Amino acid sequence: MVDSAVPKQEPLARSVTVMPVAGVPPGDQEVPEQPGGFFGRSFEDAFIIANAAVLADNISGLALKGHFDRTVGEHPTEAAIATQAYQIAENLRDHKTDFAFDAMLLDGWKVPRYIDEGLQWLTLP
Repeated sequence: MVDSAVPKQEPLARSVTVMPVAGVPPGDQEVPEQPGGFFGRSFEDAFIIANAAVLADNISGLALKGHFDRTVGEHPTEAAIATQAYQIAENLRDHKTDFAFDAMLLDGWKVPRYIDEGLQWLTLP
């Protein structure tokens, strides 16, 4: 049974200062895409936040455009996509393969920061 007196947490968290943990790869820690910005709690959230501008600019060409429309409208801004990334990802949870194909067809997308930092960490001596 859910206690209705307990406030509901926002699914998307605003970042706090994350200090590196000795011996823990950076990819194992939640990091914001921009200092003080939002961070995703899944790959999909993080990808959507990292690529909010690319998605906003190319929304009409996405095969899964309808899943974005239900959450952020037909002509969403970068900010709307970034702040609603968790809900967009929830709408896409049964369409992860289709979302991956949509993403691969976008020009200019980037990997989420936590993956980039993890890959850089792996190259350290």
